[in-house]
Amino acid sequence: MHRRAGMKRSTTNDFVRFVMTDEECTIAGLPYPGIPIFFSRNGVITPFSDYMIHIRVKHRTPASTAETYAYHLQKWQKHLMMAGVQWDRATDGTLVAWRDMQLAVEKLEPGTVSGYLQSVFSFYLWAEEQQVTRGSVAIYGDNNKRYRISARRVEDGRYMSWVWPYLPTVPKKPNRHTPTSQEIERVHGRMIQTGTGTRDSLLISFYEEAATRRAEALQLEVGDIPSWRQIEKARDGGETFTIKIVGKGGKVRYVPVLPDLMSRARDYIEGSRSEAVQKAKDRNSRYKEPTDLFVGENSGRALNKQYVSRLVSRHMRSAGIERAAGHRIRARGLTNIVTAFDGYHEDGQPFSSEMILWKAADIAGHADPEYLRPYLNLSRAPGADSLAVKIMRGESRLRNLSLRIEEKLKALEKVEGLAAVIEAVRKRQYNRVETLLRAMLDGTK
Repeated sequence: MHRRAGMKRSTTNDFVRFVMTDEECTIAGLPYPGIPIFFSRNGVITPFSDYMIHIRVKHRTPASTAETYAYHLQKWQKHLMMAGVQWDRATDGTLVAWRDMQLAVEKLEPGTVSGYLQSVFSFYLWAEEQQVTRGSVAIYGDNNKRYRISARRVEDGRYMSWVWPYLPTVPKKPNRHTPTSQEIERVHGRMIQTGTGTRDSLLISFYEEAATRRAEALQLEVGDIPSWRQIEKARDGGETFTIKIVGKGGKVRYVPVLPDLMSRARDYIEGSRSEAVQKAKDRNSRYKEPTDLFVGENSGRALNKQYVSRLVSRHMRSAGIERAAGHRIRARGLTNIVTAFDGYHEDGQPFSSEMILWKAADIAGHADPEYLRPYLNLSRAPGADSLAVKIMRGESRLRNLSLRIEEKLKALEKVEGLAAVIEAVRKRQYNRVETLLRAMLDGTK
């Protein structure tokens, strides 16, 4: 197997790091970007890197998922180094100690810790099956022999898998709250008042209106956004744009986006994104502008998923929305999509739930339409087309227009002498606005 790796984007801690291969990485003559390769002070950490190659090449695991697994394995390697344990000498006791430390010391949720442990166990299972290690994981049904790491066989119909039997108990959580339109408006309002408000508000608008997942929204590039001329033409003709999204498992789908959302994206590109890129260029002559749509205010580089999750959750908490994260904003978008396809045939019979769910799943990027069934409990109304227009056009236009106005007002606050005018506009004191503007004009004569 031939490997030629070009690297980009690193994740570091005091002991170990991994980098993601770029398009220059080739395996058997084919390009394989998005493979996490692990390094320590002594060079490449071969078994962990080989495992990453295995899941990306053989199992075609998406790069975003592989990066998440790599993050979990990086934390595990850090624990091993602190404990002074070689990776191939780890035992149930080593895993239990790591489990308890994350629960008791780091105060992580049981579900999060369970995800870390399952990623680590999957690595050891692969190492045993590929004979990287021998007789370390109990997958042989030999009860008379002691293995360093236990394993429990789980069967689900035709499928069989192995799990580590000492995962933490994950309590059943109450259903996550799907924010109402009014609650999402509060989130937008909080965001707009921050230094990165234009970017952040646009990001969650793609969650809601295009029902994109976090990783999917971060796929968007500047080249996906049409020009002003194209936007105005689509708006005048009542048309929508279509963007290509690569979802889970590499599944490609095409998502409709309304001109009003594209207008805000174009504003962002020519406004705060352009400013962030210019600042990065001024600080670093070697800086190269990324093609990604969403970039950091200070770095000018593409945003990462962990930062976005923390950012959106913080804004939602500040808006008083409990038990809700960014993916729940997408849930609002899924509700709108399902409702938009709901309606009646010309003979007065309601559309079948199966037809509605299949159509909605195609846009939402869900392989299993049944996942969307909870969103079908909204009231049915005659005329699916008119309902779709109401949801996907009317509400979108009003919200995007109000957000664009607020973004413009925020930009005008920087202009000397306009603070009082903008305050009057926000309070809808239009007579006072006229008085202040006349006074400004009189002062310039």
